[in-house]
Amino acid sequence: MIARNIGLDLLRAIAIFLVMWGHSLDFLPVNEISELLHYKPFDGVDLFFVLSGFLIGGLLLRDLQNHPNGGIKPWVRFVARRWLRTIPAYWTILLVLWIALFFKPHWAEGEVDLWSYLFFYQNLLQPLIGFFWESWSLSVEEWFYLCSPLAVFLAAMLIPARRAYLAIAAGMIGLSLVHRHMLYNPGLDDFWFDVQLRKMVFTRFDGLGCGMLLAACIQHQWIGRSKLLLFFLGLSVLLALSAVDIDNTLYFKQVFYFFVVALALACLIPWVKDRPWKESIFTRVVRSVAIHSYGLYLVNLSLVSSILHDAEKNHANAPKWLWFALFWVLSWALAILLHRCVERPVMRWRDKHLNS
Repeated sequence: MIARNIGLDLLRAIAIFLVMWGHSLDFLPVNEISELLHYKPFDGVDLFFVLSGFLIGGLLLRDLQNHPNGGIKPWVRFVARRWLRTIPAYWTILLVLWIALFFKPHWAEGEVDLWSYLFFYQNLLQPLIGFFWESWSLSVEEWFYLCSPLAVFLAAMLIPARRAYLAIAAGMIGLSLVHRHMLYNPGLDDFWFDVQLRKMVFTRFDGLGCGMLLAACIQHQWIGRSKLLLFFLGLSVLLALSAVDIDNTLYFKQVFYFFVVALALACLIPWVKDRPWKESIFTRVVRSVAIHSYGLYLVNLSLVSSILHDAEKNHANAPKWLWFALFWVLSWALAILLHRCVERPVMRWRDKHLNS
């Protein structure tokens, strides 16, 4: 088993915490303090995209070393390994949510096209609204897993592998920038900006593409001794963007904002990844959160948050902090259950039968 990198686990833990923190604040009373708690220097999903692109890029570069001429066979194996990592747990929660529809939860509005969720086209060509909202980001990643390795392995049949990899990574970034430019609409309000630009598949490949480029930079030692400088540069950009009102620069917000944030987040990774970490309670907690981060992502919103919001309506006198605490406890408990019963057994089978 490959040893885990605590620095990368720390970034995963931060990413899932930011995602869940934003969802958990809905259970707190609205006041000046809760408004301050909404501040965050970046979106956890954006960090997940860059991390995924970086990790996928590293695996692709390794496979290209073993198969420098590309081809379909290494792509099939690559995609199979990724799908076995993500799809079984996702389909498990999708099944639970589909069953929950028969009990008429508050979020069950209109017909649900279950096939679109099974095969990840729920936000491919049209906005995702309503059922299993958080699955939009997994759909982005699944299409990226399908498209980018295929493009790299096919391109490597025609041009040198390194050039093919860099071209496809840059192409993924360009695809999203051009797509968002074509969709630019100064009349979009925050809701439609969220569902039409932020949560569509082809508008969000640039974060993953930035992660791919970072993987190449690290493998080929193009960063050198600039890791700490890059870390502070990226952090400064993130803090600056979080301090300004980007609604006053609509074209930047709709077209370039996600790309700039992705570049800034990519700048954080090399220094954090290479820090020495002594084994401690802190590293054990970080490792545990990172291991269960995918389960936490799948269960925290449509499952746990929805259940608690329905219960809250029936127990209006219960203190707000109780629902806030239950959100975290139930999310963690279900994530552990999902990991032990689905993720871990499938991963063991995968590593046994599809190992390198």
